[in-house]
Amino acid sequence: MAVNFAASGTFADCTIAGVTNSAQVLYQQTTQNGSGSAMIHHCRFLDNCSTANYVFHFFNSGVTVRNCLFVRNRASKNLLLRFHSTQLSNPLLESCTFADNAATGWASVEKNTSAYPIYFRNNVWAGNKTTAGAVMAIGAGGYLTANNCVVDATNYTTGTWTDISTTDDPGLRRDYVPKADSPCVNNGLYQSWMDTALDLSGNPRILYKAVDIGAFERRQTGTILFLQ
Repeated sequence: MAVNFAASGTFADCTIAGVTNSAQVLYQQTTQNGSGSAMIHHCRFLDNCSTANYVFHFFNSGVTVRNCLFVRNRASKNLLLRFHSTQLSNPLLESCTFADNAATGWASVEKNTSAYPIYFRNNVWAGNKTTAGAVMAIGAGGYLTANNCVVDATNYTTGTWTDISTTDDPGLRRDYVPKADSPCVNNGLYQSWMDTALDLSGNPRILYKAVDIGAFERRQTGTILFLQ
C-alpha cells in the first residue's frame, strides 16, 4: 500500500510506519502534469520499505518537507528519494532528521543542473547506508544547495555547501533529539516561520539562543538552583 497525496495542499502531523510496498511508500501526485505547492510537515516515517522502487517520490511542483523524521526506511533496489524537478521547480528539505536509512543511494532528480537544485537546510543526515553497507553519500544524483547541516557523508561534486558540519557522531540520543554536546545545538539557520512553530516533539522551534539542526530542539533538563 502506498500513501498518495495531491500536488498541492498539506500533509501533516502523521506517522507512517511499517509499510512495505513494491512501488513507492509516499507518493506525491499520480500524474506527471500536476501543479501546485505541497507542504509535508511534522511527520514521522519509520521502518518503511520499497522492494522495487523509491521510498519517497515527489512528482509535481513546489514540495517543502519540514520538521520530519525519516528513520530506518529501506529501498531494496532503488534510491531513498526521487524528485521530478522539471515539475517541481525547487524542492526544499528543511529541519529534518534522516537517520539509519538504507537504499542504493540518497536521491535523484529528473534534471540534474544548477537551475533545479534540491535545497537542503538545517538537516541531520546520519547513519544512512547503501544496500551494500557503505556510507550513503549525499549530493550525488542531484544538484544540492545545502547549508547549516550536520552530515556524516558528503559529495561536493554537484552543488553548493555552506556551514556544513561533517562528523561521524552527530550527537543524537536514541530518540534522535540532540545531546547537550551535539553540533546540532544552536547551529541552525533562522527562518521567520520558526518564530511561532513547534518542533516534532511539540517544543518551540527556537528554545534558546538559536534554532537547532534537525527535527528536534534540545530541551535542557535538571535542577535549577536559585541563590540569594
